[in-house]
Amino acid sequence: MFLFLTGYLLLDRDYDISCINRFWRKNWLALFMTTEIWIVLYDVFLRVFHFQHWSTKGILKDMLFLNQVHMGHMWYMPMIIGLYVCIPFAARALKGIPNRMLTFPMLLLGSYVFSVPSLNQVYGENTGQGFVLDVGFSGGIYGIYVVMGLLVKRGLLARVSFCALGWLCFLFFMLTLGSELFAYYLGRTYNVWYIYCFLLLLSSLFLFEGLSRFSFSFDHWLFSWLGRKSFGLYLVHFPFILLLRNPISSFSIIMPVKVILLYGMVLEISVGICLIISYFPKVGRLILYDC
Repeated sequence: MFLFLTGYLLLDRDYDISCINRFWRKNWLALFMTTEIWIVLYDVFLRVFHFQHWSTKGILKDMLFLNQVHMGHMWYMPMIIGLYVCIPFAARALKGIPNRMLTFPMLLLGSYVFSVPSLNQVYGENTGQGFVLDVGFSGGIYGIYVVMGLLVKRGLLARVSFCALGWLCFLFFMLTLGSELFAYYLGRTYNVWYIYCFLLLLSSLFLFEGLSRFSFSFDHWLFSWLGRKSFGLYLVHFPFILLLRNPISSFSIIMPVKVILLYGMVLEISVGICLIISYFPKVGRLILYDC
């Protein structure tokens, strides 16, 4: 959904030279600096609370994106930083291309790069991507998500009724669940991930189209604050999951209550930290990517 939203909001803009420079400086460079700061903070956290060996070489590799930081959510940051570099060029290249010409390569590439790994998850031994067709010039797998967000903005699914969108979203979600159960029946592990789930991609696309038809008012200060701090909440929350997961799992309560309690506490702590940091705007711009 975030990648759809990236294409929906950023690819439908006019980028002249001054806008490209401003985008790189305000969006890309700010995001890069925020990520670098959090990589160091995460490494310190892991060394202090998870007793990992301190390694200056390891931190440098993390900061140069040669290693993946051992935080479950940090896969997203190198990916979005790489995409942001080329967003202005992609927007200018796609601006003059009508939907009917853009839809064909997206459907072709999307069907291929998502369905092949999805089928391999169920039937094959290969747990990797499972295809050799080069899709790098399309922005790669995640770039396809971004371009699909642009197609939604241009009205790709405008003729589909709201009721049909709901049923299609539900149908493809249930088919995803059925594929997962069938894989387990065959004794295989089904990895529900962004490059493996073609059916879930379609479900999310129909959901995104449905949500895009609502008119939201964000004039209230709370919505405005959450909109600016959403990225900060994303960056802050994960260490507290690691800290609270084991203590809460020891409680003598059913698992759904444990999950609700864990994520409720993590959300409350994360909001509190972002609220405190927001009193220092210069620090907030660096640490929370508050642009």
